[in-house]
Amino acid sequence: MLETDREQMILRNLPLVAFVVGKMKDESGSMSFDREDALAYGIEGLIQAVDNYDASRGTTFASYAIRRIRGSILDAIRRMDLLPRSLRKSAREVERTNIALAMTLGRWPPP
Repeated sequence: MLETDREQMILRNLPLVAFVVGKMKDESGSMSFDREDALAYGIEGLIQAVDNYDASRGTTFASYAIRRIRGSILDAIRRMDLLPRSLRKSAREVERTNIALAMTLGRWPPP
């Protein structure tokens, strides 16, 4: 792919990055970092998608790029997180259990 074709493809598909960032914000209610940071990481994912796209695999560029953009943003969030995912999962499970107990007991369980 010529450099100008690559640049044009990146520029033509930049709206996909904003679409993915907006969708991720809608799904989570908030993002764990700034929208501009998410856009920057999304652009990195778009560039990777442009560089690695293989049309012979039978998928459209947009669907491939959306997954790469989302993955790039999620990878960045995970790198910035101080706690491992397993610990986050355990914390969510404890919180769900506390809520279930509070509903059953009619009060918050003791710590």
